[in-house]
Amino acid sequence: MSMQADSRPIQIKNISTDLDLYLLQLDSQAVIDHPFLARVRKQLEQYDVQLTYDFSLSSYEKHGTTTRTLDGQINITIFKQNAMTVEQGTLAIVHESSHAIAVARGQVIGTQIDEYRAFRREFLFQYGRRPSFRERLELFELVQERYSDKSVGQLPSYFKNFL
Repeated sequence: MSMQADSRPIQIKNISTDLDLYLLQLDSQAVIDHPFLARVRKQLEQYDVQLTYDFSLSSYEKHGTTTRTLDGQINITIFKQNAMTVEQGTLAIVHESSHAIAVARGQVIGTQIDEYRAFRREFLFQYGRRPSFRERLELFELVQERYSDKSVGQLPSYFKNFL
């Protein structure tokens, strides 16, 4: 099953109830109506990223993931069982879109810096402005704590004095 959001279909897996369909419709409408999300959707289309909503119960305790298949296809999967509200679902799209665009541009993902960029994009979406320097440092500290098992990656020059 797929739903049309402008010119790019959203793939759907394991939808089983009317509630699932209703939650999908709410998120889809938010993606169409919100100016920031509309820009995100256009970027995903530009890079041919497939957005999939998965309603199964095995979601690995994540709101979403970004993967690249062997044939080069980039996929964002939103695990709706963990991102039940529109806010959680759309925030997951914003976060995962950062990873998807980075991989499409040939950047390394799966590092603390990659996660920092995704959280910075979430901040822009939530607050409608870029984070201040102090807020960027706080975001990076949060990422270091939450993703201590990941390598740092290529650090922006403005953080090098803080590590």
